[in-house]
Amino acid sequence: MAVPILVLGDTGTGKSTSLGAIPEMGIKGLNPKETAIINVKAKPLPFKGSMSAYQNNKNYAETRDPEVIVRLLHKLAEREDIKNVVVDDAQYILSGEWVDKSTRKDYDKYTEMGKHIYDIIEAGIALRPDQNFIYMSHSDLDERKGVYKIKTIGRMLDEKIVLEGLFLVVLYTNTEYDPKRKATKYSFITQTTEDRMGNTIRAKSPAGMFPELEIPNDLGLVVETIGRYYGRNQHE
Repeated sequence: MAVPILVLGDTGTGKSTSLGAIPEMGIKGLNPKETAIINVKAKPLPFKGSMSAYQNNKNYAETRDPEVIVRLLHKLAEREDIKNVVVDDAQYILSGEWVDKSTRKDYDKYTEMGKHIYDIIEAGIALRPDQNFIYMSHSDLDERKGVYKIKTIGRMLDEKIVLEGLFLVVLYTNTEYDPKRKATKYSFITQTTEDRMGNTIRAKSPAGMFPELEIPNDLGLVVETIGRYYGRNQHE
């Protein structure tokens, strides 16, 4: 199985940015020659050179069709040159399908949507052992429990499956504005902690993988760290 990595956060908090090489932000990013991106929202990637690095190559696709995504994942498992497979932003798979089925009054549609997401994640996890499966989505605050979680539609994915449990690493984006520098610091949270209001952020990673609670929002750094942790020759 691949190393399954879940990246959660609100829009504008650095999820997609963490994919690209952005020297001015200190982000190394993922190697485009060994990374495939399935762009669910079909929005432009937020870093310079993304067109030539991804859109013009055979390691990029735009679709929110869950069956197409599963087929793409199966094909990418056979690509020896691909070490990182990214689904960004997976939240729109659910929201798009929900809109498509909004005229249906039955509850079976929620079961269907839940199964589609589960099938995508299972196909991602089933990638080769030398590959990383990176699933990026929005986060949501369960105010009743005071806990952050992946944003979903319906109860099946929250109560019956608990998607976070399918991933080895769960990273949450974090932003902090510095008024003196008039700049925002972007980072990933690697372990369970609390926000300023006492709400639980359920980030997780294996013991000793990331010694620090916060790391730069750089997926290049993340996959390099995972490669060293498991003794894999990752990200040349």
